[in-house]
Amino acid sequence: MHFRSTCDPNLIQTMREHEQAVASIDDEIEALMRTVRQLQYKKFQHQKKIKECKGRMTLARRLPPEILATIFEECVRDGWTRTPLMASHVCSEWRIAANVPSVWSHVYVNCDAKDPQGRTRFWLKKSRGTLLRVTIDVRNDASQLPGVMKILLQQMPRWRVLNINTTLLWQVNYILTLCNRPAPELCVLDISIVQEFDDTMAQTPMEGGNDIVGLANSFPQSPHFHTLRINRNILPSHGTLPLSITDLSITLPRHSTRTKLSVDKLLHVLGSLQHLQSFSLVLLRGQEREFEVTSNGTRSVVLSDLTTLIVVGSRDTFAFLPHLLTPALTRLHLRSSLDPLGYPDEQMASYIRRFVEQGEYLGIEILDLHDIDLSMSDFSTCLARSPRLRDLRLHESEITDSIIKTLNGAEGYCPLLKRLDLRWCGHVTGRALIDLVESRLYHIDNFDNPSYSLTAIDRITVINCAFVGEQDVIRLAQTTTCQVVMEANDYCRMFGCCQNERYRRRLQYHCAKEIAEIIHNKSGKLVF
Repeated sequence: MHFRSTCDPNLIQTMREHEQAVASIDDEIEALMRTVRQLQYKKFQHQKKIKECKGRMTLARRLPPEILATIFEECVRDGWTRTPLMASHVCSEWRIAANVPSVWSHVYVNCDAKDPQGRTRFWLKKSRGTLLRVTIDVRNDASQLPGVMKILLQQMPRWRVLNINTTLLWQVNYILTLCNRPAPELCVLDISIVQEFDDTMAQTPMEGGNDIVGLANSFPQSPHFHTLRINRNILPSHGTLPLSITDLSITLPRHSTRTKLSVDKLLHVLGSLQHLQSFSLVLLRGQEREFEVTSNGTRSVVLSDLTTLIVVGSRDTFAFLPHLLTPALTRLHLRSSLDPLGYPDEQMASYIRRFVEQGEYLGIEILDLHDIDLSMSDFSTCLARSPRLRDLRLHESEITDSIIKTLNGAEGYCPLLKRLDLRWCGHVTGRALIDLVESRLYHIDNFDNPSYSLTAIDRITVINCAFVGEQDVIRLAQTTTCQVVMEANDYCRMFGCCQNERYRRRLQYHCAKEIAEIIHNKSGKLVF
């Protein structure tokens, strides 16, 4: 068998023609691909313009500079101190809003940061003549503090709020010693000290002891300076606070050493503040401190102008309550810093009972007991002695239907009660709450007695109460406002104990028809 010496010329010619056709098609494809790429580029340019137009149409670009400036100010208050700088880099509209002087009115001085003096001058220049919220943060490096204070003191007439956060006590004392001139617009002073002290340790002349010295004489001729907040591990001493203070808040942070605090020392401090209208003593969640009474226990302090009292702490924290006489008190908030016991704490209850039993009756309008449980007799005493009570709030309470029934009708306790907030109250039933609402409505609708004041319950909040069912909630919502969700600024939000989103979704699913009828009839209201 032999191969042919030459190929068929016609076959070769045909193959070459096909090769030329393929090459021609490749050229055509390349031309088309160039056209596609050109069209894609044009499309991208149009999409870019569309995105730009949409950006100009967004609410953030159309808001007036004044509203944008207000939003920026809120960001600064939340702790994002670089807001004005960051907002200036977004767009021209934001740059205009960021140049509003009030956006720069929060002057945050971090002495550990680079060039705090230059940053302070820049912020003060941008704030122009607006009133200032000044925050001085001194942690590790205090070498820049004298220079910073020299700059800030020149603008002292513009101070509205002064926050001092330091690691050591002497740093606070140094700052306050320099503030010996008038601050006519100053309203609030907030002091926070990390350094821990033993309240019983001997005074050290080198550092001026344990007290914040110079505070009583700081800020002379400052007619608006009435609010003082102190965050440190020991109580202030008698004579160290300005007598003009009407709003005092003391927070005792977590501490590494176990120290005792004196009830008598606290009473001496309160006794010197005769114009005090609001007092807050707070221990952080999970913390327990020991308060001891060193005198014979008969000392009493009269706070004639006190209207608001907030105490958050462990059992001993409430030991000073029986020593207070507060004839003008309208708001009483008592909260435990520890997990609830599940039963009344007799010692804590005795402090509250003795406080309540002073005088003829309590004038309080708001009573808030958070994780503090009382016996039924103590509950009855509190309600019986609170004829002006308008708002009752109970969290983790063992209150029973029998106590709720004492509020029913015209003969019940607390005739002015309008709001009832119950959370984790495991013994109250929905039937008792329905009877409470309906009994008051019945007397209001059927008896006209102008000499007797009785108000209807206009809002009941029920969260995680085991014996208040879905139909009970619907029944309450048909006659009043029934709320099963926390408020926006609710105290429980920081702990997450009253998040009941799953329950609310289930309620909405199971009772969709009833909820629609409530909305349509407008006879009541369900807030969920």
